[in-house]
Amino acid sequence: MAPVSLADPAEVRLGEEILIVGFPWGKRLALFGGIVSQVPAGGAPDSPAEERGGPSVMVDASVGNGVSGGGVYQEATGRLLGVVEGYRTASVALKDRTQTFSLKVPMPGETFVIAVEQIREFLKESGIPAEAQ
Repeated sequence: MAPVSLADPAEVRLGEEILIVGFPWGKRLALFGGIVSQVPAGGAPDSPAEERGGPSVMVDASVGNGVSGGGVYQEATGRLLGVVEGYRTASVALKDRTQTFSLKVPMPGETFVIAVEQIREFLKESGIPAEAQ
């Protein structure tokens, strides 16, 4: 099996359709769809990733617990855009006569992605040889 092709960070566009492959709740393989809802807007490309601030890409796919680390792919090309870093949730409380139940639900538009370029930079800074990347 051939390795996945990596997306060119310069070609990532707002509104681009994406697919996320993950293993939510540790029970089954799942596929989530969405669009790119935020791309980097500043910071010199040659500055260290930690100085550019925040996640470089955000997508609107609502993913479940356990999907962090799952691959984010460009739907049109099948190239790997990055991996899910995390997502923001909202708490919802339901109350009946005797109990209160609390539930956390993913918020659309709040899934954070570590872009492949950031992963490449991290591996390079960690001393991992280029051929292993």
